[in-house]
Amino acid sequence: MNILKSNEQRARVAIILVWIVLAIDLLSVPLNFWRYNFLDDDIPAYQINQAILSDSLYTIIILLYCAALVISAITFIQWFRRAYYNLHIKVKHLSYKEGWASGGWFIPIGNYFIPYQIMKELYIETDKLLSNTFEKYSSKKSFSFIGVWWILWILMNFLDQISFRLNDDSMEMLKLTTQIDIVSSLLDIPLTLLTVKIIKEYAKMESFLFLSNK
Repeated sequence: MNILKSNEQRARVAIILVWIVLAIDLLSVPLNFWRYNFLDDDIPAYQINQAILSDSLYTIIILLYCAALVISAITFIQWFRRAYYNLHIKVKHLSYKEGWASGGWFIPIGNYFIPYQIMKELYIETDKLLSNTFEKYSSKKSFSFIGVWWILWILMNFLDQISFRLNDDSMEMLKLTTQIDIVSSLLDIPLTLLTVKIIKEYAKMESFLFLSNK
């Protein structure tokens, strides 16, 4: 017999990692502005050491960011899949099998809509279930913030792909990719706030599932 599995620890870890990614990303903003000043073919000799230092620090930040992002993605998907697993136990007519809560992020084209559909379904179906189970439960009614969250996620990924594909050794391209990186880092602020909101609010809803299981 399938039983509900605790997801509180996974939610907490996912939130911590999301904040860490944002902190590292924000560190890159002033560094990118600093680097931008040296993106010129005619750098004065006295600024060469500063240019080298800015590039070295930027490389370190990027490596830290990539490592934190990978770990954050893993912890988020673990939380996401566990949440969908628990809902599957309570609701039998969900659109996807539990495995799609993790696999859907890696399917070409599908990763543009499958995770969003599952996240929306998590909220809608859980809200409906709790509304029918607990008289004092107040229905959320609107989950428009999930759509905003997903648009920001798609936009950031789009900007990151552009930055990666345009990246070469020409000064003009380096300037353009640096500007794109700054915009992407600033967009990470509302994206992080919404991601934390999504995890926290669903964690509260999910706790009711355990009460309904008693």
